[in-house]
Amino acid sequence: MRKVYVDMDGTIARWNPEGNWKKTGYFLSCKPQKNLIEAIARGTGYGLKFCILTKVHSAVAAAEKKEWLNAVGLGHIPFIAVPLNESKGAYVEDEESSFLLDDFGQNLHEWRGPSVKWYNAFNGNGGSIYPWSIDHSWDSNRILGKMIEITSNAF
Repeated sequence: MRKVYVDMDGTIARWNPEGNWKKTGYFLSCKPQKNLIEAIARGTGYGLKFCILTKVHSAVAAAEKKEWLNAVGLGHIPFIAVPLNESKGAYVEDEESSFLLDDFGQNLHEWRGPSVKWYNAFNGNGGSIYPWSIDHSWDSNRILGKMIEITSNAF
């Protein structure tokens, strides 16, 4: 099985630029990226293993994110909360042989294994080019197909 670490903010949880992400309740108010959640739910049947890997600024934010995952049906997926100022790769044992699906370029550049850019409505304007990417506008079948393609051909 290929492991895919999935970011939350701006990836499975739609980013709300109008809200204050440091305010209690922000993460609970985020809308789900339903097409990606559907692809994740079906992905285990195709040899993919998922883990949520998200940065947090407080224990309250971590608890809200876990509650949000339960509400959208992903509470059963392993969850790793990373302090805001630390690298996500430092919190996993299998970074070099696992994938990271994330919308934030810095996280993708720091990751030592294969990384996949998640393009949402707010990013992708900086000119960086990523060898693998998935767009938020795709349907769940196309997203899952791309994840299978990427994880099958990366090594």
